[in-house]
This record gives sequence, structure tokens and C-alpha cells, in this order.
Amino acid sequence: MVTVRVEDFELTQGADCVVSFDAPILYQAPAYKTYRCSVRASPVPSASPIDELLEIPAGLLDDDPEIRPDKHIFIEFVPEWDRITDGLPQFDLPSLIETHTGEQVDSDFVVKSHQHESSEGH
Repeated sequence: MVTVRVEDFELTQGADCVVSFDAPILYQAPAYKTYRCSVRASPVPSASPIDELLEIPAGLLDDDPEIRPDKHIFIEFVPEWDRITDGLPQFDLPSLIETHTGEQVDSDFVVKSHQHESSEGH
């Protein structure tokens, strides 16, 4: 994801193809919105952003944004066959929460996934 200020963002075409969905709640309400192209089903930014910042899936960019990753997040979801070898800081969800809030998660905290249990390991 590439984060940009909304004032620096302009959707030049395809706004009529952007549909929103309420993503499932993993931990606590409210659910968050996720946006997809109704034609290609790819993730896209909101056609009408309301916050100050907007996340754009990096795969949508035609040109090099001239920025580079500064960390790996949600590393607990990296598949066994993949290896992170670039030396950037790595954060699982509990350490990411601690970094952002300064508070540790409870010892009984369980990382959840939107992935269905029946499809895990496939």
C-alpha cells in the first residue's frame, strides 16, 4: 500500500466501477470499508475518500512511486515457503499494536484472519 494525502489524489477514470463492502469485524466494531473494482475485482482506493489519508494498492500504480518499503507487517501471515531477507524491521500484529499505541496486548490475545479455517493450509 502507498499512503497519500487525499488532497494529492485524483481518480481520473473508473469511479463508477468502485464498489464498497463492509469488511468482516475481526476484533471490535466498527467494521471498516474495503473497495473493489466491480469489473476486475481488484482492490482499489475509495472513489470518494473522506479521511485525510488514502491507501492505494501499490499494484495499481503504473509508474515507480519513488518510495520504498520501511518495514514488513503482519509477518505471522507470511507463508512458510516465503522468506523475508532484506533486513527491514518485521512486525507481527501484537508488536504493531504496541508500536502504534504504546500498549501491550493481553497475554490471551489471539491473532485472527479473514481467511476461513477450512481453507487454511491449502
